[in-house]
Amino acid sequence: AEYMGGGVVCTAGGLLKGLTVQGLLDVRSGDVRVEGCDVCQGADGVRVQSGAMPTIIHNTIHDVHQGGDGIYFGEGAKGIAEDNEIYNCRINGVHINNADVTVKGNKIHDCPYGVYLRRGGRGVIEHNDIASIASFGIYITSQSDPLVSYNTVASCGIHAMMISGEGRGTVRDNTLAGSVAIKRLCSPTLGSNAISGRLDNENQGLPPGI
Repeated sequence: AEYMGGGVVCTAGGLLKGLTVQGLLDVRSGDVRVEGCDVCQGADGVRVQSGAMPTIIHNTIHDVHQGGDGIYFGEGAKGIAEDNEIYNCRINGVHINNADVTVKGNKIHDCPYGVYLRRGGRGVIEHNDIASIASFGIYITSQSDPLVSYNTVASCGIHAMMISGEGRGTVRDNTLAGSVAIKRLCSPTLGSNAISGRLDNENQGLPPGI
């Protein structure tokens, strides 16, 4: 694999394959495919900016200790993050900030938060394996509205899933080994989930989701 020190900036399409990137992989625009890369030690692992639409697949993204997101999708970004292993990040495995993305089949572990959606984040979060998380495995807040399905979440320090800040979303067919907290004024649609811990739903009249 080719070694890229100091990070990489992407502004177009094409393919980045098999690189070792020590630093930030900054996708500023375009629909680049990032495949089979080892990305570490940047401010974030992969940062996707407004207007960009990358495919991030089969990568290892780890040891992100500055800004601290394994993959950050910024406001207005789109994209796919699939079959990556993401670990040892200072804050989030995947952070979706008012972006519309697909996060599928990733293994996320040893981060304070697994997948974090805020400010109207949306898209599909499915078939991920999220474990050894200090705080929340999946965290949906500030009117985010994703489809969350077929994920396995385990070994979280606080909750397997937290929904707050008028968070919404459709949550179904997940295996949540731990507790789930749904705060007041949140309105998720809960399907059938296997929840091993306590379900604390502060909104009366919603289906329990178990």
